[in-house]
Amino acid sequence: MSIRANTALLSSLLLVAPSLFADHDKGKGRHGDDEKKFERKVKVEHENEREDDEVKVKVARKVRVVPANRVVIINNDVNRLESILATTQGSAVVFAQPTLIRVGNEANVLANRIVSNVVVIRNPNALSAARTLRAQIRQLRAAAVRGDAAAFRLRAREALPLVIRIDGMV
Repeated sequence: MSIRANTALLSSLLLVAPSLFADHDKGKGRHGDDEKKFERKVKVEHENEREDDEVKVKVARKVRVVPANRVVIINNDVNRLESILATTQGSAVVFAQPTLIRVGNEANVLANRIVSNVVVIRNPNALSAARTLRAQIRQLRAAAVRGDAAAFRLRAREALPLVIRIDGMV
């Protein structure tokens, strides 16, 4: 075969190769709609240079895949946490310490889940806000363990704008 034929064959193979390695195992080992994808970007660049009858082909691929279920999980957790914080900071009822601890534990679990799922979607602004939110929720939980209802409400008031901001970013 000639060099031109080899070059044409190599170029066509490089264009078809990403589809040859695609994941055709959807549904194996996973439950439900875990394999739905939210976003897919592929960038392929070719640069042909001739030197001594040789052809150099450079291929750069950038693939960013975000599972759609992560966005749904984040939205559900953010809505639950927003509800908890709005209820606790705006309530005129004085909660007992065991109730504050339970609410603080639930808020802590939700904040940890939000951070772990935001890491997957790779949004740096949302990740920064989620980590700040987790720090606020940890302080809220510490106030609950101390039995300090005023500090608990203050931390809930400070954490609520962060939850709203994350809800807008995701």
